[in-house]
Amino acid sequence: MFELPSPPEAPATINAERKDGILVLPVAEDSQTWAGILGFIFPGATRSFDDLKTLQVVLRAADKYGMDAVIKGAEGVLMLPKFLEEHPLGVYAIACSYRLEAAARSAARRSLRKPLLGSVGESSVELAGCLGAAVYRLFAYYAQCGDKAVAALDENEIHNLDSVWLDCDTCSNEDEIIMPLFQRDYPVTQWWGAYARRLCHLLKERPCGDTVRDLSIASPFLKIARNCSYCEDRAEEDVIEFIQAYADLVDKAVSEVELYMGKSEGPGR
Repeated sequence: MFELPSPPEAPATINAERKDGILVLPVAEDSQTWAGILGFIFPGATRSFDDLKTLQVVLRAADKYGMDAVIKGAEGVLMLPKFLEEHPLGVYAIACSYRLEAAARSAARRSLRKPLLGSVGESSVELAGCLGAAVYRLFAYYAQCGDKAVAALDENEIHNLDSVWLDCDTCSNEDEIIMPLFQRDYPVTQWWGAYARRLCHLLKERPCGDTVRDLSIASPFLKIARNCSYCEDRAEEDVIEFIQAYADLVDKAVSEVELYMGKSEGPGR
């Protein structure tokens, strides 16, 4: 801020405010904003923000006065659990605006737990300050993560050939699905095939391990399995074993997808 050029000397006819002989520089920001800025500057100073809106006001002022250290210091605040866990889209929008890549990538990853278009009102408000390119990159990231999550279903390591849906001949029918496992094609029961389709659909919307771990998704299909004399005693145990393995693999697969940040953008960029 102090490297910015000083204003021209005020004419003698103008009653310019001075203190100790030094010209006072008027600023538009209020005391709360400056307190937030100074919290990043003074060593040992405490800085606390109740909401993202307040932090964003501080960031705008910091950007206005060229305070790059303040902007960089705000990245740690953005990554606090109360913001990152509860408002990942808001964190993503702010982080993209100020080129805070670590916060943007962490926020994008956390946002996968909810459908990007599941709550249009909430999403549109939190992404309101985001440039179109950043929003597009988030959609592309969701799509890439969804593809990785669904593709992981075909990995041999998460399947047990003793699983009841691969072993039952009683409740299979013409609607069965063929799964390519261990270099062979295996038919699966109708109820598990329906569960797998439902899971893949939801993983396109919420591509993360927590989606797989949601037992409420499996519940209606387990209910169907209980109507089969062969599946009823083993279905729940086998599905839980599958869920644990598949959820971990989905998290691993998604973690390998990197959000593309693009070129610098945002206020003053």
